[in-house]
Amino acid sequence: MVAIYPVVMSRGFFFSFLQRVTPWNVESMRDAVENGAHVHPGATHVEDEQGGVVNLANLPKFKRTALAKTLLSTPGSVMGAATINGGRAIGKTVYRHLRDGDVLLVNRQVSSAFCQFN
Repeated sequence: MVAIYPVVMSRGFFFSFLQRVTPWNVESMRDAVENGAHVHPGATHVEDEQGGVVNLANLPKFKRTALAKTLLSTPGSVMGAATINGGRAIGKTVYRHLRDGDVLLVNRQVSSAFCQFN
């Protein structure tokens, strides 16, 4: 049986969730990129179509804003289309912070105090 429980996280500790940018979520993804890695809800990285990753942690606000404006611009494809290019899906991916309501699967490791070693 699997039980579902809310998880409480301390401030300043953010899990990232990889989310493909689409025309339906582009506004929230832009807000996350503009907020950066140190403001919640924000984002830590942006991955482009070729697999290049931009770290937002030390990127100035004006560069994050410029990057956010290019989230839907995909060279060689229809805007927002999910096509395949050499085995990779077309479109940028935002590593956004988890938000209220997101699902997180946690594997709780057994404590060593309860393990038997033979």
